[in-house]
Formats: sequence, structure tokens, C-alpha cells
Amino acid sequence: LQQSFAALRRGMRSCRHRQAHLQLAAQRYTPVLQPLQLQAFSNDLAIGRKMTLRVADLVVRIDATLCGLIMDNAISNAFKHGHPREPEVLFTISEAGGSDSTDSLSSGDHVRLSFKVTNKCNPARPALTPEYIDLVRSGKSFPSASQGTNAMSDQIGLQHSFLAAHAHGMQLSLTQEDGIVTFEGLLQVELAE
Repeated sequence: LQQSFAALRRGMRSCRHRQAHLQLAAQRYTPVLQPLQLQAFSNDLAIGRKMTLRVADLVVRIDATLCGLIMDNAISNAFKHGHPREPEVLFTISEAGGSDSTDSLSSGDHVRLSFKVTNKCNPARPALTPEYIDLVRSGKSFPSASQGTNAMSDQIGLQHSFLAAHAHGMQLSLTQEDGIVTFEGLLQVELAE
């Protein structure tokens, strides 16, 4: 029953993300900043997935749809393209710059957050290169017809994440080093109550 509930939640979230993507592509999306409890946000993204969370206990003003589209895609890609048996997916949200303590922050303060997804790479896949990332971002690198597509895919990919990030003012990076793939988004946010 829990797996069915998780699948239903992911499906509903996927529909919201698809709508947001269509509006972004038509240049009709306007970000709406609302208070969002980061731990609840990350728990929702993790539902039904075997992954580790390390998330700051903060409430921030953010566009949950855009941020969700970006991070849900990153997490999905970590499982889809990562190590086939032990992807070791880790999702962290922390203050950028390494400070683990957010105790001194108060409502109205601005903070730069790091939204990060890491996973073990699939040893059978070629390493990610900056050239390949640029190709994907441009939309010129898609699976060939012979590779097919996952029936559960929402077809929202990395280039859509970069489009959503641009609309939200988030800086994205995707790198691979020593067998670990890191997707990171940096975003300046305002703390909420």
C-alpha cells in the first residue's frame, strides 16, 4: 500500500512538473515564492525511494514547483543512470559554503543554499564530461530511437532542469569525479517563519 501511495504521489508531482515545463517552454511561467519547510520537501521527494537525506531544518521562500522539478529530475537520474545495484543516492540541502549550523539565522535573513544529489556512477557508462553536459543542455543529445524510452519517463530531462533553474535564479552544475556524480543547485533564498 505504501508503494502504491508513493507511486500516486510521484505521478501527481510529475503532472505538476509537466505543466510547469510547458509554461516555461512557452515563457509563461512566473515563479511564486512561498514558505517551504525543507525537510518536508525532501521527504516528499524521497518517498518510495531508497536514499539518504541530510537536510537543514529551515523554512524558506521558494518556488516549490520549480525546485521540485529540478531536484526530482536529478534524483530520478541518479537512480536511472547511476550504479545499477548500489547507487548510494544522497540528497542534501545545506547552507552553501559548508556551515552546518543554521541556528543563528532568523526570519527575513537571506542565505545561499546548496541543493545537492550525489550517487555512485554506473561503471558501464562513459564518464560525464563538460562537453557532454553542454550537448545535453542544448537539447542535441537524446536517446536514439533504438534505445527507446522508459514507459514511466516524464520526458523532463536535464535541459528542462536548466530551463527551470534559469527561471528561478538557481545555478546548476553536474560533474563526475572519482566514480561519484554530483548534481548541485545553488540558490539565494529568504528565510520564512
